Parts: sequence; C-alpha cells; structure tokens
Amino acid sequence: MEKVIPDVYRKYTPYEYQREFERIEKEIKQMDDVDFEIIVNTDIPFKIGYLESWKRPFSDLLQQLISTQKQVYIGWLENIFMFHNSMFQRN
Repeated sequence: MEKVIPDVYRKYTPYEYQREFERIEKEIKQMDDVDFEIIVNTDIPFKIGYLESWKRPFSDLLQQLISTQKQVYIGWLENIFMFHNSMFQRN
C-alpha cells in the first residue's frame, strides 16, 4: 500500500486569496456588535496572537471602537488563512 498524505490546505492563486479575504471581511462586518464581542472575547488564539504582535494588553483593543476591533480581527483571520503553517506551530 502507498502512504497517503492528505493535502489539508490546498494551494490558492492570488485571485482566490483575494476572493477569500473579501468573504472573510464581509462576514465579519455583517456581524452585530454583541456577537462580535462574544467571538473576540472567547477566541484564545486571537488573544495570544494579539499580545505577541501588538505588545499591549488585550484591554487596549477592547477599548477601541468596534470597527477598529473588527479590522484587527479580520487581519488576524487573513493571516491564519494565508500563513496557516506558521501561525500556531513554533519550535
């Protein structure tokens, strides 16, 4: 038997990345404020990523406008989508 190596993340073209980024942005911006606050406050990997990249307390983000919070979250989701191999596994 031949060993099967699944390709969990397929390779995207720049156009496909752009389309996915637009979809992510549309979905997040359509959320109402309460649902978005629940997601941001319970997303532990986002909190850790925010603390590592921005070097500020998470409460600083929560004091910003919801639109600013959404933009930061959208950027983080896009980075996960594009650089999935380097987001969580570090040696």
